[in-house]
Amino acid sequence: MLDARTENLLTMYVETVRGLLAPDLVSVVLYGSGAGDEYDPGTSDLNTLIVVDRLRAAHLRALSSEVRRWRARRFSTPLVFDRDYVARARDVFPIEFHELRDRHRVLAGEDWLATLELDDRNLRAQCEHEARAKLLRLRERYLESAGRSRELRALMLESMNTFRVIVRACLRLDGIAPPLETGRAVADLESHRGASFPVMRRLAAIRRGEESWDDVTADEAFADYLDEVAGLVGLVDRPTRSE
Repeated sequence: MLDARTENLLTMYVETVRGLLAPDLVSVVLYGSGAGDEYDPGTSDLNTLIVVDRLRAAHLRALSSEVRRWRARRFSTPLVFDRDYVARARDVFPIEFHELRDRHRVLAGEDWLATLELDDRNLRAQCEHEARAKLLRLRERYLESAGRSRELRALMLESMNTFRVIVRACLRLDGIAPPLETGRAVADLESHRGASFPVMRRLAAIRRGEESWDDVTADEAFADYLDEVAGLVGLVDRPTRSE
């Protein structure tokens, strides 16, 4: 739930985008945690998607003049699409388009995501690619952290944003509609695939403010987390019931 200050910022943001892109603007969409129940005003960014009828360099040039100012207000750099990109990219980015469709809020213009038909032919391949790439990056970040507890804890919480999406995609591979809340999605995957991801569930609870790190060291937790992520990669790599 967004607070009044954040709602006011979104209103100002939309007015700015309209002023820069009208009459070519199709829609402005809020997605991610800001469009759901996991938004934290102190740590979460506001993620937006801007769609125009036909994207030109002039549109990007106009938006670039404002990006730095809005980043200072916790807005991520917006995704900018046009109608043709949406129509042709659904088959290579099924994970991203599922996430956008499942958790979004239209701030201005058309709700084109609500009726978007998705192409899942490449869902498992993209899911495995993302899971393996993120596992490699997680190992690299561990080496860079030199075992510093604060960095390891921040890394685990940050990386759960990515692995939450992969967990949800894995449920879709089994034909299951994934819950939006991270802890529930992880629990559903455990149940349906006979897996165990206690660190992931705990990270979800820590993000919600329901648990803390008090009874475990960061290095121990990270070692278990790496094992769980490797296990998640293994689940994605195995054929599903529908394949």
